[in-house]
Amino acid sequence: MGPPDHDIPGRGKMLSRILKALRRLRGLRPIDVANAMKMKPRSYEYFESGKARLNVDRVHQVAKILNADPYAILAAIDIGSPAFALRTIENKMGTLWLMALLEFDATAQDDIARLAPAVLITGFTKMFDELLFLARERDASAEDWMSDKPLQAPPAELGPEECADDKALDPPNGDRDPEPPSDSDPEADT
Repeated sequence: MGPPDHDIPGRGKMLSRILKALRRLRGLRPIDVANAMKMKPRSYEYFESGKARLNVDRVHQVAKILNADPYAILAAIDIGSPAFALRTIENKMGTLWLMALLEFDATAQDDIARLAPAVLITGFTKMFDELLFLARERDASAEDWMSDKPLQAPPAELGPEECADDKALDPPNGDRDPEPPSDSDPEADT
């Protein structure tokens, strides 16, 4: 199995769908991205249309502007799933996976060659199953936690004793008068 051929028909269309979806998600127009890339709008539109040869450096540049994951964009093209690039835009899964792979390569070195394909498939399957479990468990535990703590509206008027916790809302010391220490203030003795 050789390296992917970036001129395979359909890759340009896939890149186009991904870039347009990411740009729209970020609320930008093609001209906004073109300006940020210091490109002529027509040149960017040609690139975003997927008609140009796949340029990995340019994908990285667009991803930086869109605060997206360039490796997830490239993986999404190869796996045929534009949604993958959208799903990983915030958690940067592609970049994190490559960082972990880089660390594994540095640690395992030549031992990597001794890993049979069946072992790799089993390991990857277990890893992805565990990630899916953790994603779903986190959602379930967050929902459980939130259901145990119903939101209540604050009382209409609060007296000074009920507002004791509101000190966190005060501006920093430089912007307000310091309060004199009270007798019960443990900080006053220091």
